[in-house]
Amino acid sequence: MILQKLIGGTSSSIDTVTGATGTSQAIQDAINNALSQARTSNNVSTTAPVPTSTPAPTAIVTNTTNNTAVTPVVSNDIPTKSIAPNGKIYFIHTLTSGEFIFERADGSISSQKFATYQSAVNFININNPLLQETNTITAPNGKKYIIIYNATSGAYIFKRADGSISSKTFTDKNTLITYININNPVIKINTVAVQQVKKTPTPKTRVTTATKPTQSITPTSSNTAAATAAAAAAAKVAADKAAAAKAAQQAAAAAAAAKVNTTTAAS
Repeated sequence: MILQKLIGGTSSSIDTVTGATGTSQAIQDAINNALSQARTSNNVSTTAPVPTSTPAPTAIVTNTTNNTAVTPVVSNDIPTKSIAPNGKIYFIHTLTSGEFIFERADGSISSQKFATYQSAVNFININNPLLQETNTITAPNGKKYIIIYNATSGAYIFKRADGSISSKTFTDKNTLITYININNPVIKINTVAVQQVKKTPTPKTRVTTATKPTQSITPTSSNTAAATAAAAAAAKVAADKAAAAKAAQQAAAAAAAAKVNTTTAAS
């Protein structure tokens, strides 16, 4: 009866039926809701909707110290900030080819390209390890070395006194120390004391001429007679000389006396 009045009427308002006030009110509310939706549908504009702008995605900031896998931002090539284990900051870019490169803090771009985002992150981390100096040791030869722990790879390396770092890595500290000690042994120099040797003068050699000993001749009877005869002959010669000398002296004296006498007689 209520529906018949509504269909035949010109208004959405209906009269409630005595004894069915709740039911009448429910019907009234349903009619009002239907009419309201119908009016809204009839007033929709046929103009094409204007798309709203999508905000640019925010760059992902990732600490890649532990090589944690991250999802790169490809849209509009918004660079992803990557912090290396040693604290250096890099920005990873996506190329139109789908490859990745990285930008350093000074603005320089790497020439190396990476097939995946994670490979670029790994490359940065490996080449920028977190190095921790543990202690200083002295080798047997006195050289000093600083032991460094690579917290990124878990290996040990050492730094020399001139600041250069070894390229050789060690799995533990004791192996490294053994390597340093073996390659830096104590070098002992044998010092030979050189004593000055005094030169002893060479003694002069005296050449002694051996004197031939005089042979003693034991006289025999024949030798005695001959010697006696020789001695007698020699004595005679000597006596003759003496007599001749004496005769000469006498002759000279006589001549001198004769000369004196002659001189006296003349006067």
